Amino acid sequence: MRVTSKPTTLPESDLKEVTLQVPLYQREYSWDLEQISDLYYDIYNSTEESPHYLGSILVFDTGTVQEIIDGQQRITTIFLILNCIKKILIENIHIDDERIRHSITIIENYIYKRRSNKASNIDTSTEPRLITSKRDKVLFKAIMQGTESNLLGSTKEKKIKSHKLLLNANEAITKKIASLFTTEGVNGLTIFLDKVIGCLFIVMTAEKKEDEVLLFKTLNSRGIELSESDLVKNEICNNVKVNNNKEYDDAKIQEAVDIWDDMRTKLEKNKVNIDYFIFYYINSRDYSQQLRKEINSKFTTEKQNKDELFYPAIPEKLIFTAYESLIRGTQNTLELLEGLNKSADKYIEIYAPDEFLDKETKKENKSYTFLRSIRDMNITKCYPLLLRGSETLSTKNFDKLTKYVECLSFRHYILKRDPKELEKFYYELTAKLKTDLDIETILDAIKQHSSIKDEDRYMNEFILCAPKSSISKMILTRLVNKQEGLPHNHNDVHMDHIMPQKPTGTTAFAKLKKDNSENYENLNNRLGNLTLIKKKINISLSNKDFHEKKIGYKETRLKINDPLLNLDSWEFNNIEERQKALYELAKDIWVL
Repeated sequence: MRVTSKPTTLPESDLKEVTLQVPLYQREYSWDLEQISDLYYDIYNSTEESPHYLGSILVFDTGTVQEIIDGQQRITTIFLILNCIKKILIENIHIDDERIRHSITIIENYIYKRRSNKASNIDTSTEPRLITSKRDKVLFKAIMQGTESNLLGSTKEKKIKSHKLLLNANEAITKKIASLFTTEGVNGLTIFLDKVIGCLFIVMTAEKKEDEVLLFKTLNSRGIELSESDLVKNEICNNVKVNNNKEYDDAKIQEAVDIWDDMRTKLEKNKVNIDYFIFYYINSRDYSQQLRKEINSKFTTEKQNKDELFYPAIPEKLIFTAYESLIRGTQNTLELLEGLNKSADKYIEIYAPDEFLDKETKKENKSYTFLRSIRDMNITKCYPLLLRGSETLSTKNFDKLTKYVECLSFRHYILKRDPKELEKFYYELTAKLKTDLDIETILDAIKQHSSIKDEDRYMNEFILCAPKSSISKMILTRLVNKQEGLPHNHNDVHMDHIMPQKPTGTTAFAKLKKDNSENYENLNNRLGNLTLIKKKINISLSNKDFHEKKIGYKETRLKINDPLLNLDSWEFNNIEERQKALYELAKDIWVL
C-alpha cells in the first residue's frame, strides 16, 4: 500500500492524469445542497498559506484505473466545480482572451482524458477522467460535456434520486460561480480556481486485494466506516455468473446491481440495517456450517474436529470471506441475489413489523405482538432462527415459534442470564429446523430451557426488576392489552414515572427524595413505579405531585391505573406492592 508522505495537491499528486472510477459497489451521488455549500465556502475562505484540507482519498490501483474506495462524493463535487468554472470562463472569453484560455486549458487537462504531448496533434477529448457510478455515469458525462439538457426529457432520468442530486448540484454550483464572477471578475474567479486545485489531501493507494479490504475498514475523513455490504456488492458485481458461466456484459452486471439496489432500498425504507441482515441471512442457511468448514480449510488456521459445529456458523469477522466463498462457488449469481432479495422481504416482516404492517393487519397478525416485543428487548440473535422459520414453517407454526422465542427471550432477560448462552441455543435450534415437521422438536426444546422452567426465581426477579425503558414500556403495554383487549400500540401513550425522576419545588416527592435520596434513586426505575398515560397529559404532569398525577391517570382511562386512584399518597412501599401486583397480572402472559 502506498500512502503519500504528506498532504498533496492535485497538480502534485499521482491522480492528476489517471482515470478515476467509482466501483460498482459504491453508492450513487448523494450530496445535498448543504454539503455542497459547505465545501464551496470552505474552499472560498481558504488561503494560499492555509489551503482547504479535503481529507484522505482512498483508491485501489487495478492497473488500468484508480478505483475510488473512499472520497467519491468529494471528488465528484470538485469535478463539478471545475467544470462550472470552465463554463463561466468560456461564456466570458472575450474579456481577457489569453488569461481565460490558459485557465480553461488547465481545467480541461484535469477533468478530461488528455494524453497527447505533440504540438501538431492537440488532444481535444472531452471524455471525463472521472467515471462515476453505473447509474450516474451517463448523466455525469453529459454534464461534463455540456449536453445534459438532451437527457432531461427522459422520465427515467428524473426518477433516479442521484440524478436529481447531480442536476441540483450542478445548478447550485453554476449559480455560485456566476455570482462570484459578477462580483469579483476574472481575477476573483482565477484566484478561486487556484484554491480549488490547491486543496490538500492524502492519497492512500491499495495495490493488492488484501490492501483494498484493509482500506475498506479505514474510517474516512467524515468518520464513517464503510460497510461489509459494500464489499459483498462489489464481489457480486465482479463475479456475475449465469449457468456457471461468467458473464461480463453490462446487462448482466446491471441486473445484479438493480436487484441489490432494490433490496437495499426497501431495507433502508423500513429502517433495517443491511449489514445486520446479510449477517443473519447467511447464518439462517442450511449450508452455513459447511461453508464455515470450507472457510477454515481455505482461509484460516483455525483447528476443528470433523464433526465440530460453530455458533454462529459465520461470525462477524468472517462475513465477507463467507460471502466471497459463496458467491464464487455459486452457479447462478442472479438466482443467489433473487434468493437474498426474497429473504429481505421476510426479514423486514420479522424485524420491522411496525413499519411493514398497517393497523388493521396488526390486529389479524398473531405473531406481531411477539415480534414487536423481541424488537423492544433488542434480542437480535434469534433472527436467524426466525428467518429460517418464516421461510420453512406454515403460518400457524411460525406464529407458535415467535410466541415461544419471545417468551424465552423475555424470561431469560428478567432472570439476568448470560445472553451468549441464549444466542448459542438459538443457533442450535436454527441448525435443527429444516422442515415444518421439525416444529414440535424446536418448541419442546424451548419448553425445557431452564429459563422457562425456573418459575420461583423468575417471580422473585420480576418483582424486583428495573428494566430498560423500552422494555418497561413493552411490559406495561402488554399488561394493558391483556386487561383492555387493545392492539399492541406504543405510539398513543407515554410511560410515566409515578414518583418523578426529577421532583421539583416543595412537592411531597421532592421531600421524599431529600429524606432518603438513595432509596429514591434505587426505586425510581422499578417497574412498580411506572405506568402508561396519554402523551399530552404526561407532558404537563410529569413532575407534579401525586394528587395531580391521579387526575391524568383517571383521564387516560386504563384499568392498569385504577388501583392508583384509590391511594392518597405514593410512598416507597407502594412501589414494591404494585410490582407484586403487576407480576400476578403478567404471570399468565410469559408462560408456555
